[in-house]
Amino acid sequence: MNKIKAAQQAALEQGKSTKFNGSIPKNWKNTFRDGDEEADLEKNPEYKGHYFMTISNKTKPGVVDQQVNPVMDSTEVYSGCYARVSMNAFPFSASGNKGVSFGLNHVQKLADGEPFGSFSKAEDDFDSVEELEESLI
Repeated sequence: MNKIKAAQQAALEQGKSTKFNGSIPKNWKNTFRDGDEEADLEKNPEYKGHYFMTISNKTKPGVVDQQVNPVMDSTEVYSGCYARVSMNAFPFSASGNKGVSFGLNHVQKLADGEPFGSFSKAEDDFDSVEELEESLI
């Protein structure tokens, strides 16, 4: 928590000269949120007692296991598994919104957990196709 908040503060300071016209906005957008205050706990009880954020990257992150071996099966990492992430904080100013967000660099899966939703594998959802029916083309 302290590292995330320190990274946010550093990004806000950087943003003063690069994105925020010399000062930190009073109502800056924060992508790091408190589940007890900002989540619909009736609909999503898993947020109770937790912080959450949405982070992304335009490039695919590196994904490794506990021994730092690449994880090749994309279904191994899912919402609900335990993981560590490498991320970077950055200031933004877009469409009238100013604040700090985070970019996802890499993921290290630590353990399986309870999935937050129902997930399936593509190979379980489909049968093989020998010939395409004309009506499908």
